[in-house]
Amino acid sequence: MNLFTPRISKNSQTRLRMALTDADISACAKSFSDTWRTTVTDQNTGRRYVVESAPCGLRCHCDAVIVKELAHEPTV
Repeated sequence: MNLFTPRISKNSQTRLRMALTDADISACAKSFSDTWRTTVTDQNTGRRYVVESAPCGLRCHCDAVIVKELAHEPTV
């Protein structure tokens, strides 16, 4: 599992701690100069989120922010 800590919103410095699969983390690991948006699943909770790149303050997009949480379907 891969640790992923996106901010919970564009205006927040609070971060959510997630465990992502290799496939999900590679969708986020694009070039720091490019912008991206993808859907990821937190392996700890099963919750799915749309996340996108965000500027870190150093002229690159190496940060990430949650755009929205998708409907959670509990496992039976």
